[in-house]
Amino acid sequence: RLADKIRSVQARIDSYLLFLPLISHIDIIHCLDQIHRMLISTGDGDCRTMASPSADSQSLLQRRLVLHGDGECEKFTMPQLAMATNNFAVDRQIGEGRSFGMMMYKGRLPDRREVAIRRASPRRKGDFLRELAILSPLRHDHIVRLLGCCVAAATTTSSAEDEDCLLVYEYIDNGTLYDHLHGSDGASSLVTTSWKTRIEILVGVSRAIEHLHSHAVPPVIHRDVKLSNILLDSSYAPRLSDFGLAVSCDEVECTAEMPILGTFEYMDPEYLSTGNLTPASDVYSFGVVMLELLTGKKAIHDEKHGAVVATSLVASVLPNMEAGDLMKELDRGPGLKPTPRQLKATEVVARTAVRCVHSQGKERPPMTEVVANLQEALDLLSLDE
Repeated sequence: RLADKIRSVQARIDSYLLFLPLISHIDIIHCLDQIHRMLISTGDGDCRTMASPSADSQSLLQRRLVLHGDGECEKFTMPQLAMATNNFAVDRQIGEGRSFGMMMYKGRLPDRREVAIRRASPRRKGDFLRELAILSPLRHDHIVRLLGCCVAAATTTSSAEDEDCLLVYEYIDNGTLYDHLHGSDGASSLVTTSWKTRIEILVGVSRAIEHLHSHAVPPVIHRDVKLSNILLDSSYAPRLSDFGLAVSCDEVECTAEMPILGTFEYMDPEYLSTGNLTPASDVYSFGVVMLELLTGKKAIHDEKHGAVVATSLVASVLPNMEAGDLMKELDRGPGLKPTPRQLKATEVVARTAVRCVHSQGKERPPMTEVVANLQEALDLLSLDE
């Protein structure tokens, strides 16, 4: 046991040595100020250090902008990304990020890779650095892949307010889970007609969150798990995206005051009331996602069509689910009338979801247990094949 602890500590030390530049956010505002002083734009908009930077400046720049010694994360130029998006044309926009100020574009690089490019406004540079720091070292089948970044000034005399900050991701071509369940994509989607597809998606997302909590070093809390942050590829395999609010657990531990942020209808009530952010906060948010896929209803919805007051999904469905009366709440859309085995599988999901949205974080299951339960539900469905 002591040897295991030593190995664990050594692994953390090794990781810090590699990624320390990327996981320190406490001085993020100061760093933004320093970065703009050390960056100039070349004639083609590329970012590089000044001709004769001091050793301290060179070190700080490398700490903040160089992602990996192995070159896995690319450093793009503004001309490359402008060309990829037809100069950021309106018809290349594919939506915004978590809120206004993080516009997303679809692009095609010269090597024909399709990418998603997120362009941050000046007031969102904190989110830019945060996402760059946390997402760049993460590698998981169900976490969106960050390919690289670009920081470029409009002119050689531009201030920090004029800098362009862009993140470049793999392009996931089938929209968001929200689009498929609640939006216009639902009419022709397996998400609306297949229990197996829904549970497969839940398994994939749960594995992504488990990776953040149990395998990332340091562990990461996403803080904004919701349907619109779950992307689907052409095979309906999910990718967890939008890490602009994510924090490392080390950051949570050493930051005395952290603003309460997230999407209200998915937010852990304990976190809302106390400001105490833990991995259990992600578990709660994922519990709401599970309830949405079980019921087909939005996290905040009209209990009756045209109702003036919106209703929390958790509050409206929990009484029946806790009483074991799942059929009263189960989605009754086309093709979703459950077989006996499908009903048993959805009951496993429902029991897990109820535990995940418990008002007290200490009563919620860890993501490792959630993954095991959802895999059990998926295995039940496989017996029907």
